[in-house]
Amino acid sequence: MAWPISRTANRSAAVPGMPRFIATALPTMAMARQREFQIALDRLIAEGSQHRVCLMCAEREPLDCHRCLLVARSLAERGLTIGHILHDGTVEPHAATEQRLLALTGASDDLFVTGQDERLAAAYRRRARAAAYRATAGVKSVVEMK
Repeated sequence: MAWPISRTANRSAAVPGMPRFIATALPTMAMARQREFQIALDRLIAEGSQHRVCLMCAEREPLDCHRCLLVARSLAERGLTIGHILHDGTVEPHAATEQRLLALTGASDDLFVTGQDERLAAAYRRRARAAAYRATAGVKSVVEMK
């Protein structure tokens, strides 16, 4: 699947070929609201209605991958059944991944968040910040280059 954003203007100079939304840790829900992202999801769902679709990544842990934190979350919100292939070959349902996310981020302990949906949204925000690409010392981020 092609990235749901322009292939030129939205690329990161810090990491050639990496979409800017990963390189700058743009909040995942902001990206999910983009028209281009929604169109790409529609295309992915249409393709999935005709063929079995698998989005692959290099991360061992789904919670370290933007495909889980952004794409799988958005697809699950649309009612699709999502499974994550773990390092040992087992398939973890997305709902179980979200339960691990809540435990990992401690979002269930947040005094200012009430309700399961808010706790989950807070957990996704925390994890997205933790999993997002960070430029190393000496490498300018896209934001710094503007």
